[in-house]
Amino acid sequence: MIRGIAAGALILALGGLAGCSTGPAQQQQTPSVSFSPRQGPQVGGTPQAPAPGTPSGPATAGASASPGSPTATPDGEPNTGGARFGQTTTWENGLQVSIGQPQTFEPTGGSGGGKFTDRIVLEVRVTNGTGQPYAPSKLAITAQSGSGNGEPITDPGQGVAQPAEDIPAGGEVTYKVAFGVENRADLLIVVDPGDGLPPAAFTA
Repeated sequence: MIRGIAAGALILALGGLAGCSTGPAQQQQTPSVSFSPRQGPQVGGTPQAPAPGTPSGPATAGASASPGSPTATPDGEPNTGGARFGQTTTWENGLQVSIGQPQTFEPTGGSGGGKFTDRIVLEVRVTNGTGQPYAPSKLAITAQSGSGNGEPITDPGQGVAQPAEDIPAGGEVTYKVAFGVENRADLLIVVDPGDGLPPAAFTA
């Protein structure tokens, strides 16, 4: 009797276990982590690599300056070529001289000019662009005509005399020079400004 009850209980227990279905066991899902390769420099906190050709260090002081040094002009090269009466010659120091057209001149008292009877007078204009006072006594003006030099004539009563006072910087003075010459049609006036500068020539 007891065995029958025990056997029945065993059968019932086994049947209960068989009716309980748990289904297939679920697999544990492991999260996948994907790594993308780094392409170029990172942004968002990581310093970027310098662009190709950019100096990585601090700027170097004393970079080469752009050309800009003034160019020196050759010494002794004034505008002396082929000046005509009435034109202006300018020297490199800023001095300017013009010689006017020759005019017939009659000296006071009818004398002067030495052996020459052809006497001429020319107006001289000096503009001082040197930046400092210029003494007209430095300016030597001579005449060449025909086969030789002309004979200078001084006539203060007619303004034919060299100024005695210095010409201030930026100033201008006009005076006259006169000569007895062999032939005024063949006349060359030479102006020497002094100060080691070359002379200038004036012709018709």
